[in-house]
Order: sequence, then structure tokens, then C-alpha cells
Amino acid sequence: MSAQNPYVAPRAAVGDALSAAIGEIGIFAAYAAIFVISIMLTIQRSHDFNTTGRLAIPGLVPLVNLVFRAIPAYMQYVKRAEQRK
Repeated sequence: MSAQNPYVAPRAAVGDALSAAIGEIGIFAAYAAIFVISIMLTIQRSHDFNTTGRLAIPGLVPLVNLVFRAIPAYMQYVKRAEQRK
């Protein structure tokens, strides 16, 4: 019989905790990157329809964010209506 090393289990626990912490940091970094990119794209989209980039701030509210989909469609509708006149 071989004697078990008493330090094996704590090292494994430290390794598991370390890998879990690295995974959580990675997930947080991914979410932060997605958040920043979405804000940048929202600002760019608001500049596309000639409004200020400050409209990205209310866009952080989930239901208000739907406005950014509705405004370009409405502006296109108005533009076509003006062309018909």
C-alpha cells in the first residue's frame, strides 16, 4: 500500500478554484466587450439617421432600445411619402 499525499486534495481544490475564477473573469470580459461594442454601434446608428449619439444612453433600457429599430423605418417611410408628392 502506498500512502496518500495529504497535499494532493488542497492543490486540486486550488486548481479548481483558479480555473473557475479565470472562467468567470473571461465571461465578464466577454460581456463587457459585447456591451461596449453594442454602445458603439448604437451611437454609429444614431449618427446614420442624423441624430446625436447621446440617444445611446436611453437605449440602455431594453424596451427603449426598440426605438432604434423604429426610427430608421419611419424615416424611410417619410422619405418615400415625400417622393410621391
